[in-house]
Amino acid sequence: MPISPDVPAYVCYAVVVIVGLIVALSTVRKLLSDLEDRFAFAATWLLLLIYTLLPVALFWLLDYTSAIRDTALFAAIFVAIAYQQIFAGSVNDYAVPGPARAFWAPFQAWAKTIVDRITTKVQLHRQRFNDNTLAAIESDSDKQAALTQLLTTRGLLPGIQGDLNALPQDAESARIRVQWNALKNDVSAPFGDALVRSKIISRKQRWWYLERGRATIVSWAICSFLIALTLVGWWAAFRPSSNQLSLNPEAQRVKLWYYRWRLRKLNTSPQDLHRTEDFVERLAARAQLDAARAPRPPSAANAPDSAPVPDYLKPLDFVLGGVLHDFCSGAESPDQADHTLPAVYKIHTPALDSVIVPQLLDCLQTPNPDLRLRIKRVLAQIALSDFPQLPQPDARLIAWVPVKDEPLDQIDCYARGWKAWWLPKLGQIVTYSDACLKDFTTAMEQPVLAPAKP
Repeated sequence: MPISPDVPAYVCYAVVVIVGLIVALSTVRKLLSDLEDRFAFAATWLLLLIYTLLPVALFWLLDYTSAIRDTALFAAIFVAIAYQQIFAGSVNDYAVPGPARAFWAPFQAWAKTIVDRITTKVQLHRQRFNDNTLAAIESDSDKQAALTQLLTTRGLLPGIQGDLNALPQDAESARIRVQWNALKNDVSAPFGDALVRSKIISRKQRWWYLERGRATIVSWAICSFLIALTLVGWWAAFRPSSNQLSLNPEAQRVKLWYYRWRLRKLNTSPQDLHRTEDFVERLAARAQLDAARAPRPPSAANAPDSAPVPDYLKPLDFVLGGVLHDFCSGAESPDQADHTLPAVYKIHTPALDSVIVPQLLDCLQTPNPDLRLRIKRVLAQIALSDFPQLPQPDARLIAWVPVKDEPLDQIDCYARGWKAWWLPKLGQIVTYSDACLKDFTTAMEQPVLAPAKP
């Protein structure tokens, strides 16, 4: 929907859940319209949950197939309301893949099975009340007299007298059942109130069986559990750290996961990509403030080959490092690289080199030559951007064009050459002895520098 406001994806998914829940409640009430105690059974809540999650799954699927964007607010509202018609294929603008559309008919059959099961349980619940009450009346002469008096007061006794006279004198249970059915079918006055006043049942029994007491208890129990689960999840995800200015990933891991996902996402909107870049830039700015207060890193002469990531860079390492690490396997497509790597370059600053560059260097040996080429280009661009005053990497490193079936020793040689140029800039020692590195004299003879303070 091109005219739709573009909002963060989590807002759209929240809208789908809320609107989907409202639509699901309406659907379940319609399916179980004849059953007042419908929410007294777990199967009803399962049905409600499935109907609530269906539009969420459909919204994700339509975004995955690029039929919509998951940041389009109007699309989120429409999918949440009309998801049944979309699954049925009645909405041409929101076509779902064939397998997903084929799912709808079996799902409706399954839902009908659940409805039938709930109907049976409701009938059993009502029958249990009838059986318990009849058993109590049969064992108590006072309740038998109260039942007869109640029928007489309501003028129901003459209407069943013929049925009673037709029964044998010793068929007391049958006589009580005829009287009970006549009273139960009378709609001239509240059934439960009359039973309580006549002391045939207790107020507790009336509330439990006739006033949806069981449904109330089950509903409160399930809602309380869901609210508690939500609060616990919210606290676990967003609990504050001891230092409110801390960038500890444990204190904001959900938000970091979210932006890592958005940074990798191919069919995101320009507005959403801008929001993601803005978030990472704010993380970098906060990291620079924390770095100014942090102890100065060790010099290159004493730095280990693989220094740990400082605490103030961990959130950035979680977002950017997690995104770049996926390139090392070679499974990412060139389209993914063309989307992610320019965004990473745009976000980068000299303060982020220690997060971004080691990941890129490791991925230079990915088996995918297209990814190697794109990674090499980003490394060259970052080098020129952050160290313009220094000699740039050897021209042969810059000119390297990875190809399919490139010898592994040649790939390793070029990767080591890039590391030989970059790692000293990050404050790490380079102790390579491979013969191929002797060709990269320009790169090896550059001065070793400690990383600049952000």
